Amino acid sequence: MRSVERDLTLYVSNAAAVGLLISAVHFPIRSYISQAQIISAVAVMARIPGAGMLGAVAAVVGIKIIRDDASNPSCKQGKWKKLAVAGTAGALCLGLSLRTLRPVTLAASTLSAVFLIGRWSANSIPRQGIRTHVQPTMTIRTPLLYSPVISNKLGRKVYLKLDNLQPTGSFKDRGMSRYLTYLKTEKKATRVISSSGGNAGHAVAYVGKCLGLRVTVVVPKSAPQMMVDKIKSHGAEVTVHGDAWPQADELAREMVAKDPNAHYISPFDHPKIWEGHSTMIDEIKSQWDEKYPPSAIICCVGGGGLLTGIYQGLDRVGWTNTTVYAAETEGAASFAESYKQGKLAKIDKIRSIATTLGATQVSPGVLEGMRKHDGKTYAIGDVTDKEAVKACVTFLKDHRMLVEPACGAALSVLYTERHRKMLDSHESIVAVVCGGGGADLPTLSEWVAKVGLSKTTLEISDS
Repeated sequence: MRSVERDLTLYVSNAAAVGLLISAVHFPIRSYISQAQIISAVAVMARIPGAGMLGAVAAVVGIKIIRDDASNPSCKQGKWKKLAVAGTAGALCLGLSLRTLRPVTLAASTLSAVFLIGRWSANSIPRQGIRTHVQPTMTIRTPLLYSPVISNKLGRKVYLKLDNLQPTGSFKDRGMSRYLTYLKTEKKATRVISSSGGNAGHAVAYVGKCLGLRVTVVVPKSAPQMMVDKIKSHGAEVTVHGDAWPQADELAREMVAKDPNAHYISPFDHPKIWEGHSTMIDEIKSQWDEKYPPSAIICCVGGGGLLTGIYQGLDRVGWTNTTVYAAETEGAASFAESYKQGKLAKIDKIRSIATTLGATQVSPGVLEGMRKHDGKTYAIGDVTDKEAVKACVTFLKDHRMLVEPACGAALSVLYTERHRKMLDSHESIVAVVCGGGGADLPTLSEWVAKVGLSKTTLEISDS
């Protein structure tokens, strides 16, 4: 499709350029309009940026002169006739039986203007506006949405960064697209092996397919079947191993050690992954219309890749005083434990419905990012599974979007009274809606039942 589009554009451009050259013959070669049309024709054929607009202007000016210059013998209204004065119609005109070129040049100028204005207008349309065809994209620029309903509840401005709208449904696409693209272009990788039964595995499978890489994902037995099916849908090989992620990760590393052509992909722990996640802050900065930077940003924490990227992005755009609230469910609070001890700490196992927060130890990079960030950081590691699921349901009610309990942990800071009191000092808040790739209505119903909420939870209050 792209080849046909390029060929068509080339044909139209060349046709318009020929029209300009014919039109130029109408005028004395020393005239400005003749020179402009010749220059424009050459520029169009050379595909020089801006040539289309220049050529269109030259053609339109030529049309006006041809139509209006009745004093020129070559400009008699619509007729072919012998030239009364030799040489007035241009340097090449005498070689054409001394007949005027007015009808031909008027037509040539008109068609050139139409072709070139059309091409210039089409090229000026933003690529994410109107498309004649759609190509898979590894990541998108996600909306920053002002939330009237949550803002009213808190009495302050709340914005939602909707990374749940990425192609696979989570922010993981950012980091994996950056890392896998690097491996393919710089390391000439052909195969990657990852370990994740959640959003990271899904992102690796999808991005790997876009890049033409062979992908293997090792998932634990606890991985939801829906997510396993999504990983397989992108052509990735899936191996099930271990009761939890650490065992699956161990096997993935062993597989890489045995294959010299394979590259290991951590779900969260690599500088390129953090670099990819940090682009979220660059986007927020470009979308931010408030006078001052956001005074707080809320996100969830699993292995720490997202949080590390957020720290890097905040420092890069100069939002060094923005307070960060990092939320986890109490059964997966490895960051909160490290925060409390002031050093890297490990929890014995994951005891939470938020399985995508399933890292028993965060990346060392997240602690380094926290130390470098000038603003305060608060680790909220006491979100209950019930609060996280309730936040998912309330968010569905407020914004008609399904998210997972991992994301619900961050949203609970906005919805739960005991947590949102922490936000009283902030004027503007950004909450990262990190993902919903593993959520659907049947699964949400299961979560609701599992944590002991009523099936009428959609009618719950915000208390």
